[in-house]
Amino acid sequence: MAASGKSSEALELAADGKSREVIVAVLLCCCGVVVVIGTMTWVTIIATPADTSPSFSVMVTDTGGLDPLPLGPVIRPAFDLALRVDNPMDSRMCR
Repeated sequence: MAASGKSSEALELAADGKSREVIVAVLLCCCGVVVVIGTMTWVTIIATPADTSPSFSVMVTDTGGLDPLPLGPVIRPAFDLALRVDNPMDSRMCR
């Protein structure tokens, strides 16, 4: 009976060791997941700069001098243009 008591204690110790190994493995996996998610968040949100490229647009608002003359071609065409520049960059930064 003494031999079976010792073997059951050995089994319990082995089971405790296995459960500790499982807990450590689960904790390491959770830490790995946190590191991966944190890295992905940093790369996609924090490290990627917003689009700071300037944009330009031109619109013809009025024209003049395009009416055909009875004696010849158009002499002096005139165009009124509206230029829009959107520059979201920091004004202290040059590119």
